[in-house]
Amino acid sequence: MKNKKRIIILASVFIVLVLVFKLILSYTDKPAVGTVNMPKITTTTLPQINVTPVLLSSQYVSFDYPKGLKIDSKNKPTGPIVDDYLFSYSDIEPWNLAISIYLIPLGGLSDNNAYQLRKINPTQYQQSTQVVNGQNVIIMSDKTISYYNKVAFLVHGSYQATISLSGDDQNGDSTLVNTLKMILSSWTWKLD
Repeated sequence: MKNKKRIIILASVFIVLVLVFKLILSYTDKPAVGTVNMPKITTTTLPQINVTPVLLSSQYVSFDYPKGLKIDSKNKPTGPIVDDYLFSYSDIEPWNLAISIYLIPLGGLSDNNAYQLRKINPTQYQQSTQVVNGQNVIIMSDKTISYYNKVAFLVHGSYQATISLSGDDQNGDSTLVNTLKMILSSWTWKLD
């Protein structure tokens, strides 16, 4: 009888263990259910230059330039240069703006070395002309580089201005294009 009781107890324990095992298997055999938290995707805005116009006025000219450009220096004029300015801006890539006013007694661009260098190299430089405030402005673009690079030449009697703007902006060329437009459209000779 003792053996019978033992067998019944062992059989009962075995049956309970099998049932518990089946119950455990039924829970582990199902797909897991849970929540996946996705990281928040934030759009980063790229830094942009402050394009609020600032007036610069000298005895020769006045013009607007973007407030975000820093005046690096006002060079002491030498030789035919009577006024000279250097500006810069940098986000990831730099911008450079150089404006020089020349006194060239003969008054033609044929006496302007910066213009002549570009004119004799048409494979590198493309010339275009814009009329800005009734004045013809010759603009030379460097075709061999991947970033924005334009030089504008303005003539007023015996005076000439060379406006050189180059830069690589991570937001595209539109702000550089608008900067040159701002300078040219606000340009006023103060020599009359």
